[in-house]
Amino acid sequence: MWGVGMTSTWDPSKSKEWDSQQPNSICMSRMSRDIKQLLEEERQGDLDIFVYPNDQNLTKMMALIIGPAETPYNGGFFQFYIRVPPDYPITPPRVRNLTTGDSSVRFGPNLYNDGKICLSILGTFPGPSWTPIMNVGGVLKSIQSLMSSSALRNEPSYETRSTKDPQVVDYDRLITHETIRVAVADSVRQAIDGACTFPVKFREIMMRRFLRQKPMWVKTCEDNVHLDGAPMNCIYGMSRGTFKWGTVKKELNDLEPKVLAALDRLEVAKENGGKRVVKPAAIK
Repeated sequence: MWGVGMTSTWDPSKSKEWDSQQPNSICMSRMSRDIKQLLEEERQGDLDIFVYPNDQNLTKMMALIIGPAETPYNGGFFQFYIRVPPDYPITPPRVRNLTTGDSSVRFGPNLYNDGKICLSILGTFPGPSWTPIMNVGGVLKSIQSLMSSSALRNEPSYETRSTKDPQVVDYDRLITHETIRVAVADSVRQAIDGACTFPVKFREIMMRRFLRQKPMWVKTCEDNVHLDGAPMNCIYGMSRGTFKWGTVKKELNDLEPKVLAALDRLEVAKENGGKRVVKPAAIK
């Protein structure tokens, strides 16, 4: 059942009721301030949260959140599409996770495979609701906080389980595998493609971070390769297939020279003053 303040309308890409309304002056002022704050925090480099506003419409933006260290999301590249309503900040933004392996991977109890994010301040989960003093930056930080160790304990019926509970441990291993396979390897493979819809800013961040953290991901694959072929059991009953740590490791190694070549192309484009910027499809 939907609780007080909860809404079944969550998808920013399906917010046609907002298209016919002009954002009011308060909305535009707040979004300008939010964006300025987000870019300043980005420059400080502490949060691993990056934003790409739509310069033609400040109510829309994309965000890149890098999974926190010491969690099964470590280093994963998670992209989000955000849209605020015309009366923002009276009502909350809508946010969609774009990193889902073509809607095949649920990245935790709160990050559904259809892109939905269960978070009370977004009105998609019971709990403390949105207030006008909140902002887009706070939403992104809250989403990042969902990327935690012992991820299964974010599920209400499992929140009291021990961090050593076999189901909790197994679920973290599943999320680790899917993070490296989808949020790292698949995402970087797309970032290499100059025709992709990722912002160039995000592509460069992802590729440089990939080179820095690849040894860590390779070691994780090596440590778990003995589990190859074992089923990836999921409490939600979704078909996850089997672990393929060896295959993922090979993909990581195969990507490295391609990433280096793609970064070289970007540098040449910058030097020639002709950096190609592809407008992300999600925020048109």
